[in-house]
Amino acid sequence: KSSKAMMNLVWFESVVNSYENDSPSASTVDLDQIPHLFKFSGDYHYHLRNYEKAAERYKRSLDLLPENNVSVRQDVKESLCRCYLYCEHVAESLQMARDLVSEMSGEDEAHQRQSLILLSSVCEKAERWAECTESLEKLCTKQAYFAQSWDQLGDAYMKLHINQPAAEDIPRREESFRYNEGDNVDPDAYLVKQLTCYIRASLLLQSVMSTASSFIKTRNGTLIAKLSEKISNLHFSETKKAFAFQYIQEEIENQEDYLEDKLEISKSMSWHETSADAVNLSYSQQFYNKFCSWYLKSQT
Repeated sequence: KSSKAMMNLVWFESVVNSYENDSPSASTVDLDQIPHLFKFSGDYHYHLRNYEKAAERYKRSLDLLPENNVSVRQDVKESLCRCYLYCEHVAESLQMARDLVSEMSGEDEAHQRQSLILLSSVCEKAERWAECTESLEKLCTKQAYFAQSWDQLGDAYMKLHINQPAAEDIPRREESFRYNEGDNVDPDAYLVKQLTCYIRASLLLQSVMSTASSFIKTRNGTLIAKLSEKISNLHFSETKKAFAFQYIQEEIENQEDYLEDKLEISKSMSWHETSADAVNLSYSQQFYNKFCSWYLKSQT
């Protein structure tokens, strides 16, 4: 079996090498398969951690893939983006992830979610916490029942606050992901968002416990315990935390109707610059108003 796999690999690599060298042996392969063979070669080198070589193969695959092959092109671009990150080409990785989000905005939600997952991952590794939180906010809006996304967003809020530089040191691009002119910036907002995210994650995990397998119950129990510790470390009164739990629980139970009122992502704002015609509220402020309404209610 091992020998056969090695023979397949030799054939596999020899085809792409022959194609690159215009060797006659490459002509025996269906031309439609060539871009896929470059992708497979990229995958092979990626798993060997030969990221520079993998990036070369992925770029060649993209050169040859038809533009209308959206799913495969997205897969290849995501892999290339990760190669750039592992090779410490952070700027290229970030730009590719941002471009992919823009490209997928007109595709189905599965493609949109996948591109946001990639961008949030790249931003996390690059420690671009403002951009990371915004991409996770958009992801949570699109998959509101996925507990892991809420947990990740809560952690990102914490890191954004911890790593927040002085206002005059914030690069304009990073700052643009956080505030717009109409935003009401509450110094405690990051704590409110953290608590909201951790409570949502905990409640979503608890909601499937009655029907889950023993493995899932054990896993969820461990995750819930970690979330409980995070919640206990946040400086809110137990009364306020209890109010938040009850309020958010009711929201989740009515989630289907609740999410019909989709958040507006302004068409006048791109991922690359802030437009003069941008809406008065940033996406993060809209997200806060939508999902953290319990906090305002608790004040009355």
